[in-house]
Amino acid sequence: MDDGLEAYGARVMVDRAEVFKEADRLRAQRGKEAVRVSVRRVRERLTRGGSFSDVAPVLADWKASRNYQPVIELMELPIALQRRLGEFGKLVLDEVQANESKIRDQERANLDIERRSYQDLLDEASLTVDALEARVSELTAEVGRLRRSGATEAGAVEGARVGAPKPVEKPSKFGQFVGALHARGLERKATVTEQDDFWQAVEAEALALMRLRGPMYAGDIYVALPRHLSERGMQVEMPLSVGWLRYRLRAAAAAGAGFVERELRFFPVDGAGSDQAAGSETGKKPLRPPVP
Repeated sequence: MDDGLEAYGARVMVDRAEVFKEADRLRAQRGKEAVRVSVRRVRERLTRGGSFSDVAPVLADWKASRNYQPVIELMELPIALQRRLGEFGKLVLDEVQANESKIRDQERANLDIERRSYQDLLDEASLTVDALEARVSELTAEVGRLRRSGATEAGAVEGARVGAPKPVEKPSKFGQFVGALHARGLERKATVTEQDDFWQAVEAEALALMRLRGPMYAGDIYVALPRHLSERGMQVEMPLSVGWLRYRLRAAAAAGAGFVERELRFFPVDGAGSDQAAGSETGKKPLRPPVP
């Protein structure tokens, strides 16, 4: 009846106790009858049979509960020696598994380190992009201010030519520069050497102001510079403004001109007490750059 049901695909339940009993009998065989306990041999001895997929899990439980070591047992060694060899094999297996786990943990740690390194690179790149965007915005604002100053001067000249009344206004720095060029009649162009000497004089005067007053914004330095430097800048075709001054001071600081820029202020680095002033100021209210 059961064989007929199995032939038609019906599921035959496996008796767990019978599987354990038949496996114990196969294990107990000695001499020429000693065989390895396998699913096929146990299945052949069961009363109702059963599929391999049903017998295999139950037999696996039997092997684990009996600590079955077929290679050692089939050698027909003494029981005590078989037990010692079984324990040694289990220790070796545990050590191998622990070593594999340690290797996997180290690989995961290495992956975490690489991920953090890539994240740091991305953060640094983001900061660089932010600094460049801020610099572009600053230069764009300065260019717009210069263009507006030039447009004001051009409108004043055009109004005077057509006879339109214009209020008397003090000419801007850019207008003074244009007027100086017309006064000279563009007789000659300033040389690169003259322009370099002019900016070196500006940088030296700015450094002297920093040593005297401490950290300063570019706007404060511009206001404190002597008037003759502005006139000299127009003579060498280099109109002095806050934007150009900040740009030149940053370039000079990068080249090691004796001062550095920190938090938009310029600090002297070669004078007595300059490192202390640059590192921490006490009792001083920071100066603010003038509103253009």
